[in-house]
This record gives sequence, C-alpha cells and structure tokens, in this order.
Amino acid sequence: VLKELMNMPDAIKFYDKALEINPENAYAYFKKAECFGLTNKQNEAIQFFDLAIRKKPTEPEFYIVKGNYLKGNYMKQEAFECLEKLVELDPNNCEYLKMKGYALKELERPEDALKCFDQIILLNPKDTDVYTHKMQVCVNTGNKEGAISCFDKMIENDSNNASLYIKKADFLVAMGKKKESIEVYDKALNIDSTVAENYCKKGRVLNDLKKVEEALKCYNKAIELDESNTNFYTEKAVILESLKKNEELSLIHI
Repeated sequence: VLKELMNMPDAIKFYDKALEINPENAYAYFKKAECFGLTNKQNEAIQFFDLAIRKKPTEPEFYIVKGNYLKGNYMKQEAFECLEKLVELDPNNCEYLKMKGYALKELERPEDALKCFDQIILLNPKDTDVYTHKMQVCVNTGNKEGAISCFDKMIENDSNNASLYIKKADFLVAMGKKKESIEVYDKALNIDSTVAENYCKKGRVLNDLKKVEEALKCYNKAIELDESNTNFYTEKAVILESLKKNEELSLIHI
C-alpha cells in the first residue's frame, strides 16, 4: 500500500522491517527493488532485484520486472539476459519465448529471433502475432518469400479476415508482383466489399498494368462507397483524361 501511494522512504523502511523478521523473504527484496527503481536509484534497484532472484531463482515475475526495468534504463543486453533466464525456467512457454524473440529483434539478431519465432510456431501454429513479427524480420533481412509465407500462414489461420489479404496484396505490390496482387485483392473484396479504399488500391494496380477499363470500374465502385473522397475522383479523372473520355471527364466535380 505504501509503495502504491508513492511514499517510498516509508515503504523501504517497511520492507527493511520485514527482512529483519525474515531475511529469506524474497518478495521483500523484490518490492524494495521496485521502490528503488521508482526513485531512480538504479544501482540499489539492481542490487535488490538480484538479491530477490538469489533467494528465489524460480520466480518468473522477478526476471520479467527486472528485465523491464533494465530495458527502460537502456540496458537492453542486460534485460535480454533476464529473458534468457526466464526461458530457462519454462522452455515451452510461448509468452516467454515471444518476449525473447522480440528482444532479439530489437538487438538486431535476426537469425536468432527467427529461430525463437519458429520454436513458438512449433508449439502454437495458430499464433498470428508471432507470424507478424517473423514477417517483419524477414522483410528487414530481404527475405521476401519468407515474408509472403508468413502472410499465407496467417491467412490459413484466419481465412475470412479481409485485412490480411489486403496486407498481403499491398506487400506483393511493393515487391513489384502486381499481377499476383490482383487475385489477392479480389479475395479480400469477396470477403468484404464495403471498403472503398480497397477498390481504389486494386484500381491503381490495374491502371499500372494498363487495364484501364477494369481500373475505372474499381474507381466507380470506390466512389459509390465513398462519395466524399476527392482522391478517388482525382485518380479517376487522370485515367479518363488519358483515354480522352472528355464527356465523362466533364461530369467529375472535384
């Protein structure tokens, strides 16, 4: 209660008294460490986190909180060492492995991060979140096919999620695989045909592929769904102008 009220000196005295009564009280060391952390006494905080861990090395909370404290004080490598200890306690705990994988990603150790994410996938292949992080690592390391594979796995796990298809299609466009993206946009639109921007995205790709009549249909649908978006009219006007469809062009009021 004292700690929660931010009365740290009194809280520390309280925990000191608890330790006088029972010097083996790991939680008293831990709470005292938190108090020191909240009063920006870094050395003391780390010292008492370590004492707590020494007294009860099997308590996951100690490693998690100490790791978060170290990370918050820009000690990423030391924080990562806490996560390694955490995973040692429970090697098949997906949440612990995720924390380790995210830390490895931040430490710019992509190969180790991927190994960690793959271990999670073996334990829980339905975890969409881990595929997202694995995909980001693949993108950052230039492994585009690996990133697409992650999209495919996410879609496999959630095949009625239109936004996943859109994200995959957008990624294919960014990779220059515009023809392949059209089929993926279509799958998204078959699931959810109410998002105007998605028709516009497909229209842009079709226009780039010189399929201008199909592109116009997409822009018309986008405008039907969202008449207030001036960008749709502007992009449609550019196509009409290129086709010299002056009569239709004259009907557009941006």
